[in-house]
Amino acid sequence: MKKPSAKTAPVPQAMQRVVQERKNLQRAFEAIGSGLSQLYRSQIPRMAAALAYRTIFGIVPVLVIALVVVGAIIPEAKMEQGINDLLDFTGLSEIVIEPSPEIGPTESRDPSADPTLSSMEDWQQAEQAAQYAESQTRRLEDWIADLIERIRNVPKAAIGFASSLILAYAAISMLVEIERAFNLIYRCVAGRNWWSRITLYWTILTLGTILLGATFLVGQQFRHWVVTVEDEGILSWIRVNILGYLATVFISTVLLTIAYSRIPHTRVQFRPAVVGALVAAILWEAGKWGFTQYITYSTGYARFYGSLALIPLFLLWIYITWMIVLFGLQISYILQHLGTDDSTKVRTPDEGPRVIEPAMVLAVGASLVRRFHDGKPACIEDLAKDTGLPNNICDRMVEVLRREGLLHEVADEANAYCLAKPPEAIPAVTMLRAAETLSGYDAPEHVKQMRQAAAATLGESTLAEIAKQERAPSR
Repeated sequence: MKKPSAKTAPVPQAMQRVVQERKNLQRAFEAIGSGLSQLYRSQIPRMAAALAYRTIFGIVPVLVIALVVVGAIIPEAKMEQGINDLLDFTGLSEIVIEPSPEIGPTESRDPSADPTLSSMEDWQQAEQAAQYAESQTRRLEDWIADLIERIRNVPKAAIGFASSLILAYAAISMLVEIERAFNLIYRCVAGRNWWSRITLYWTILTLGTILLGATFLVGQQFRHWVVTVEDEGILSWIRVNILGYLATVFISTVLLTIAYSRIPHTRVQFRPAVVGALVAAILWEAGKWGFTQYITYSTGYARFYGSLALIPLFLLWIYITWMIVLFGLQISYILQHLGTDDSTKVRTPDEGPRVIEPAMVLAVGASLVRRFHDGKPACIEDLAKDTGLPNNICDRMVEVLRREGLLHEVADEANAYCLAKPPEAIPAVTMLRAAETLSGYDAPEHVKQMRQAAAATLGESTLAEIAKQERAPSR
């Protein structure tokens, strides 16, 4: 009998690798679908709106710090080129307000006039209309370039102490909001201490700016090489469009991977971060193209807003950008928390564990009572921190209590809840019965008897008495 050749031995391993990669790809697509279904449940649109506001508020302070850092490293000419590349990369150079076709200088001409002058007059009118349109066109990149130029020309001595504090607050508040949104998506209960935050924020504003410039430099060199290669026909189109697109996606993926890995206050695995960053980068490039098409073919906003249309368009594009960035982070979170079994069904932590002990609702209720007495609402993160339970369990218990009319959501705050009744008017048994729907399985008879005995032990105790017992020191 012949022994199997050493050359044929790796074949089964290669097949297993192909099968495993196919499963990973299938799970990635299911994670994207799961992320889309959880888009509104995870409050991504609301967080994107908050980040868009903070970005507008903090753009000038961040630019001040970035220009100081970059100006100390590279010469002025290269910095101007880098600013133009940044505007092109972010899609801001595509936001242009053009005058409506109905608006512009017009001249009436007698149809019975000399026809030999018709073509000359038409050409002159067309040239005048083009000049008028160019003079009335408003570009967002011109506005930002003018803003940057004014920032660069402001003497450093002219910035007073109060102005410096305001600039620092605006920059830090934007970064705090970014960290908070990332932590919410990754279900981080506690944030960093202020020393760690200052270190992280300073790294983002300094080394992040240098890294951003380095990636743009590499991308610019690559695009220059692509353009200078002499090809014709389809090869030229592929070189300029496809390779240029891949270079931009690569830069976005690198930057987002670093952000996804470093900003959340938890361990983020590298591979899910890369996949989420790649999805966000592709969506962002598609969003830039779609937004450009919208601006090109939709001129109604220019008629109503005029040159002020730059403001809502700028806000809209920042909002879309943050939506895409947070969605990519959501994909990363889902991929990192997939089940480890061989099934291809995506099961995220938002679905919660399959079995929940109903008695845990009493700990959640005690936390709600303490915050009720303090006059403060409770969010999911607060309940998880007080009880030590995972966020998804607290989320499901709060939803059950809300449906039972024991809680109501606070209108002025996002994802904040408070008791709908005084704790003295809420029987503990009522909360326990409501939480039994979360058990996740059909309990056997002996488990049902144990639960009935536990409910009987509570008797007519109220939620206030349960909370008082938890606060009492153990002997």
